[in-house]
Amino acid sequence: MRSAHIVSVRRAQATDFHSVQQLILEMDAFHHANAPERIKPAAAALLRQDDFAGFLADDTQLVSVAVKEREVVGFIRAKLQDAPEGRAHWARRSVSIHEVVMHPGTRRLGIGKKLMAEVCDWATRQRAASVELNVYAFNTEALQFYRSLGFSNLTFRLAKAL
Repeated sequence: MRSAHIVSVRRAQATDFHSVQQLILEMDAFHHANAPERIKPAAAALLRQDDFAGFLADDTQLVSVAVKEREVVGFIRAKLQDAPEGRAHWARRSVSIHEVVMHPGTRRLGIGKKLMAEVCDWATRQRAASVELNVYAFNTEALQFYRSLGFSNLTFRLAKAL
């Protein structure tokens, strides 16, 4: 990858599906390697077209000569959620981030921060009270990244294999 990048962040479109699918395959392979008992092999966990909604980053310096389009270097899939009032909890609107994936060659260049900032701005416009996400404990690099952006522990989800 080139060191000088001009990255734009935008809403994902149907025409981006194939490019994003390739990033998702890389992420799923990493997760499967670390938790094969819980995570499907990458090829078995393909992103469905109806689940495809989010923001992506594309790099104008990485133009493919063959197809004349910008390379997708990062993707976030997020969903607005309204939780009704319950016995102990207030009604709450939040944005849940389901996937954050970056092209390996573009990590630590600020692109992930740009994507996360876009999701937070979108969540604010939607009047969400928070942006929330889950991260596997083995993914220490992701934990460090999210904490550097101000995310903190909300709950601890524990598991016991049977």
